[in-house]
Amino acid sequence: MEGYTRPRYFGTARAASLLIHTNGSPGGLADAVRNAVWQVDGDQPVEVQTMVQLVERSLEPQEFSAFTVSAFAGVALILALVGIYGTLAYAVTSRTREIGICLAMGAQRGDIFKSVVGRAVALVIVGVAIGQLASWWLTRWLEGNIYGVE
Repeated sequence: MEGYTRPRYFGTARAASLLIHTNGSPGGLADAVRNAVWQVDGDQPVEVQTMVQLVERSLEPQEFSAFTVSAFAGVALILALVGIYGTLAYAVTSRTREIGICLAMGAQRGDIFKSVVGRAVALVIVGVAIGQLASWWLTRWLEGNIYGVE
């Protein structure tokens, strides 16, 4: 190709893509495509990918984001469980005298257990209700303020 001058790009890299549909094995066509491109310009890098590989590669950022969110959600769940345990342990410790007096007066262990766990369950229910309301409100707020959030 006489008189052909390869274009030079300064500052930004430019890339071109070629999509080829084949009924056979894409691997067999890769060498032919690579050779055809190198006949035109031997300096061009040629990366051959199947559509499956291309789609998987395009989904990597979303998969990483999903993994990160899941990891933080797991940590948040563990922290919530530790917090509930700590609160329950503190409540029982602060009521040790009251529990001792109730046992001395003839209260059954099951009744005391129900009393302690009942208070904890009530706190958990209130916390879940507040969390649900807050998440509902935050979802509505995000839908109105961030494009594409549903």
